[in-house]
Amino acid sequence: MKLAPDHQRLLLDLADTDAALTVDRAEHTLDEQKELDALIAERATLRDGAAVSKMGVDDLRRDLGRLDHDLTKLERRQKADLDGLGAATDMEDRRDLEHDLASTRRRIREITEERENMRRRIEATDLNHDSDGALFDEIEEKIAAATRARDAALQGRESAHTDLINKRENLRSRLAEVAPDALDAYDEQYESFGVGAARFAGNSCTACYLVLPAAGISRIRATAKDSIPRCPECGTWLIRS
Repeated sequence: MKLAPDHQRLLLDLADTDAALTVDRAEHTLDEQKELDALIAERATLRDGAAVSKMGVDDLRRDLGRLDHDLTKLERRQKADLDGLGAATDMEDRRDLEHDLASTRRRIREITEERENMRRRIEATDLNHDSDGALFDEIEEKIAAATRARDAALQGRESAHTDLINKRENLRSRLAEVAPDALDAYDEQYESFGVGAARFAGNSCTACYLVLPAAGISRIRATAKDSIPRCPECGTWLIRS
């Protein structure tokens, strides 16, 4: 294909711009979006853990209420046993009351210990809730910052994409004026192979990235400067820059 060296550089600029647009379209997910998604997932995990912890505390508080109720009943029973001992004169009645009093006091000690352990667990969980609250505040701040970074990156990408589109249209317009046949050949190659033209890198084609045979390299180098050779492997137009 015949084309003046200056116009060949326009064709190569168009190929580079199309390649940049292809990469831009392929990179759907920004690094900033990935970071934001990870923070949102972390927040969800933290929220789930806090919900489970709260359910556990609610269960502990209900159990603590049950123990308080049982302890009140036992203390009444203890008082009744003591009152009975103060009034009882029959030895057998006194033995029964003493046995029941010992059993009641033992149970009071067990419940009191159990209640204290439960209270400490509730206090520890409440402290964890306070810590979780601080973590929630921290992660919300991180999410807000990551959202701003993502939005800025999106805006930057959109601006860069628009610049590439405008550059592509400008190059195509210039080529359509000075070398419409070359632009048609470029488009035909692009539709067939996904690359309209490529840079000749001395011994390889930057479209198929194959090291070319010596004979092919010699033919490309021997091609007149106002002509564009094709890659002997993939057929892409090769621009010697």
